[in-house]
Amino acid sequence: MEHKKGAQRSRIIEHVLDIPGKILSLHGQDNIAEFVLQTLCHDECFNLTKAAYFIDNPDFNHFQGIVGYSAQESFNHHPHSCWENPQAFGHHMKKAPFNQRVRGLQSLSPKKKDQHNDHLVKNIANELELINPQFCGLNLKNDNHGLFIFEEGAGTGEWKTEDLKRALCLLGFCPVF
Repeated sequence: MEHKKGAQRSRIIEHVLDIPGKILSLHGQDNIAEFVLQTLCHDECFNLTKAAYFIDNPDFNHFQGIVGYSAQESFNHHPHSCWENPQAFGHHMKKAPFNQRVRGLQSLSPKKKDQHNDHLVKNIANELELINPQFCGLNLKNDNHGLFIFEEGAGTGEWKTEDLKRALCLLGFCPVF
């Protein structure tokens, strides 16, 4: 069992380490967070069935859905296919219903109101019909805060939540449009 865990973790690390170079290859693309999320959620990486990424900007009192991923609406069966055909992937994501729902969620800043993540996650999970949601909070540049809500796929218990949280920091380097 230890060998299987080690092999899975090595595969995850390989996918995550490929992301920065791929981000640089998409210079000028405005939906890079979608590419990063597609790769991280794919079953060959962290194997998440649904995931939603939000940014909370307390200075502007604004909370916004940035990108959503649903395995049922995944672009392709290969985790790197989105990077190989960025225009087709971008078009696909604009039409993906779950991504549209996440991007449509916005409100006043929960951080500014000192609202706790547990309450916020419960409300968002209900809105997005997430079952057994988990979440990670991220500190982002310019005093912004990221919120990542997700559902695990089958057999994902081998990786560590801390590994996912560290990989999610890549979203903080993505431009937001």
